[in-house]
Amino acid sequence: MSFSSTEIESVLAIDVGTVHTRAYLFEITDDKFRFIAQGITRTTAEAPTKDIGEGILLAIKNLESITERV
Repeated sequence: MSFSSTEIESVLAIDVGTVHTRAYLFEITDDKFRFIAQGITRTTAEAPTKDIGEGILLAIKNLESITERV
């Protein structure tokens, strides 16, 4: 699959699991996806929080601190 670098520069993928929530960052270089980093936190899908949004935000914040990007 070919992508134009003017269309897509980065992809953020979120994995909400039963134990961990992960945020993966990929960049497109030379029309290929390149893994940059992942942020990880304990899942918030289960009790007591039961709010996956909280876990997603925490995983993204962890990814931001690793990559030093916003």
